[in-house]
Amino acid sequence: MFITVLLSTIDRLIHLCYLILLINILGSWLDPFRRSPFFNFIRRMTDPFLSKLRIIIPLGGMSLDISPIIAMMLLRLIREILFGIIYLFVPFI
Repeated sequence: MFITVLLSTIDRLIHLCYLILLINILGSWLDPFRRSPFFNFIRRMTDPFLSKLRIIIPLGGMSLDISPIIAMMLLRLIREILFGIIYLFVPFI
């Protein structure tokens, strides 16, 4: 029972982070949303993590920032690793 609740909570938190990153990506493409308080809030939530990725993955000659895409892939990888570890130790959920 506890493991099921834990897995569900982890899954929902990762999906929430994924959704926030997606909103950040879509909002950055649309100029009117860049100035809205909601988008500023989303950007303040995502920028600490994305700024660390931008240091690792510099833009170089490209003008396309792929750090949100890398962050989404990392979230998916973290989810798969966590669920794999939990299922390894608790196979009968």
